[in-house]
Amino acid sequence: ANRTMVLGAIVVPGPNATEAQRRALAWVRPRVRWDLTSDQLGAPITSTPPLGHLTFGGTFLSLPPSQLVFGSKVDVSAQVELHPLSAELPSSCDVGLKQLNASATFTVNQPPTAGFLELTTAATAPLVQCDLVQRHWTDTNFPLQYRFEVEDVDTGKVDRLSDWSNGPRLK
Repeated sequence: ANRTMVLGAIVVPGPNATEAQRRALAWVRPRVRWDLTSDQLGAPITSTPPLGHLTFGGTFLSLPPSQLVFGSKVDVSAQVELHPLSAELPSSCDVGLKQLNASATFTVNQPPTAGFLELTTAATAPLVQCDLVQRHWTDTNFPLQYRFEVEDVDTGKVDRLSDWSNGPRLK
């Protein structure tokens, strides 16, 4: 589906952190600078917040679907500075307590090849029983996952019939 991708920079204590170090995280707030490069982009890079801008507490990067070209590789990095929770200093005097860097590379998956939805009904008083099966969808990146939803064409309201699963059948 064409949905906005949201990436987050979350600071968690390491496996060997002391209790004091774990408690200290409650007294800091992150300032994040995001960077993103790709071998192919669908449009000039637009993100929320803008790339390269420091954001206090704004630790999520949102990329609209137009930025993600199927088959492209995307490198994303976050430079995180931890600042005291009460820091109200001007940015020229603001010095972080600790700086952390994280990066990741991901490949935008090609959509699966088209298949179809098979619907079989059986009249069982007082209801009609339906069996939905997704057939012949293929993808080189296994396993495929399926989710069933129904949309009211008059109102546009969508109801989820099942969550993501590896089973292509809903009975």
